[in-house]
Formats: sequence, structure tokens, C-alpha cells
Amino acid sequence: MLGAALTIGYRVSRCTDGRNAPQHWWWAVVDGDPKRVWRELVAAVRPNVHPNAMPDVVGDIRAVLERVEACQAVDPDDVKNISRNRDLWEVRFQLETWNLVIRIYETEVGHLPEHMVALLAHEKVTDVADDEIADMQNAQIDEATARWVKGQPLNWGIP
Repeated sequence: MLGAALTIGYRVSRCTDGRNAPQHWWWAVVDGDPKRVWRELVAAVRPNVHPNAMPDVVGDIRAVLERVEACQAVDPDDVKNISRNRDLWEVRFQLETWNLVIRIYETEVGHLPEHMVALLAHEKVTDVADDEIADMQNAQIDEATARWVKGQPLNWGIP
């Protein structure tokens, strides 16, 4: 019974089914800044990577996002619906070479059937107690939700 309760409202991401390809990845405009989410992603990576390796890391990230846009997520858990807000998905990936766990919160709204909008990006902290991990991640999800709400009237900057 508990398992059923946890899946109420659960939606599978479009990018896990090749019939939905291609999807177009957008970085949400946050507080008038069209590059903020991308910069959050770079800021999550930069402290862990030598500057000379940044082009390789950016290439690794782009490869993951291209796979998501092509609706070739290998495992449905690569892009997982968020229980705290069913309008958000968590793009989950590891950059093993760099020992990084990255999360990008995105939305896939019905009125934009070929678009995915990245709302927030961060490095998932994994070297603390499980309850601390959950608290930190919930704070990130809450911020992504606030951006979702605030950006919705303007489609998060999608032209």
C-alpha cells in the first residue's frame, strides 16, 4: 500500500521514450538572467576540476544533455519525477572521471510538448548524513519550485 501512495501522480519523463524526440533543452531565465542556471552548473563543477580540464567536463555535460534531448535516457531513473512537485523532474547524472554527482531540476509542461526547461542545477552533496542530504536536496527542489512558479507566466523565457 505504501508503494502505491508514493507513486500517486508520478509521471514518466518524455525523454525516456524515443518517440518524443527531439526535445529542446532550454535554460530558464531566472530574475532576468538567461545564463543563471548554466552558471550554477558550471559553479557546481569548477571547484572539483582543474581549469585545463573544464572543456572536457563541459563536453561530458553536453553529451548527457544531448542524450536527454534525443529521448535516449538509458534508465527511467536518469530523469525522475519529483515527489515534492510533480511538475518538476530531476536529471540525475554522475561525472565519474571527476567524482561529481550532478542534479538539474527541469520542467516538462504540457503546453510546451517539445521543450524541457532547466530551472536549477547543483552538485549533490553525498559525504554527509542521509538526513542532511535530504534536507539540502529538498532546499534545492524548493528553490526550483519557486523558479517554476515565478517563471511560468513567461514560459521561463522560451521565445
